[in-house]
Amino acid sequence: EYEVGINYLNQLNTNLGLAYRFVDSSFPNRLGIIKNILGDASTQKQIILTAAWLPTAKTRLSTRFAQVSLDRKNSTIDSFSGFNQRWGLDYALTGKINLSFAAYKELTPVDDVVSTFVETKGVSISPVWNLTSKVLLNAGLRYDKQNFIGSAGLTIDNKDRLDEIKEASLGSVSYTHLR
Repeated sequence: EYEVGINYLNQLNTNLGLAYRFVDSSFPNRLGIIKNILGDASTQKQIILTAAWLPTAKTRLSTRFAQVSLDRKNSTIDSFSGFNQRWGLDYALTGKINLSFAAYKELTPVDDVVSTFVETKGVSISPVWNLTSKVLLNAGLRYDKQNFIGSAGLTIDNKDRLDEIKEASLGSVSYTHLR
């Protein structure tokens, strides 16, 4: 796996970036008919565009767009491509409390009997409290809908699977060692 790219940052902290990401995956545990249908390896490539803007001293808006393609090796399943996107808003409530909001749609491969990739649409909110300059207290709420699409061809009734994920996390503590 590797990612290469360039970023431009101006004096007002507006950031523009362009990157290329390459991930080579292998699935050595797939055997028999599963290996013949789903393949034993894949290559994922992404072209990524990022942007961030600080409209005020307390607010940061960001976005990430990516064109994703997944090429399956030794498989009877079609490869796929699509677009990922993520939007973010970071806001400093006080000098010690920050809020992050995100909305996203991501397409990723999955090793599943019914599906070959999953489309995740979701939103999240993550407050962070800076207890000290080295210690952070993190929390979060997340809601995702995962649509398992891309027929694996292994069942007669290939209805898409739709999962909902509701997650709340409280009390994660981070420590940063500063010299």
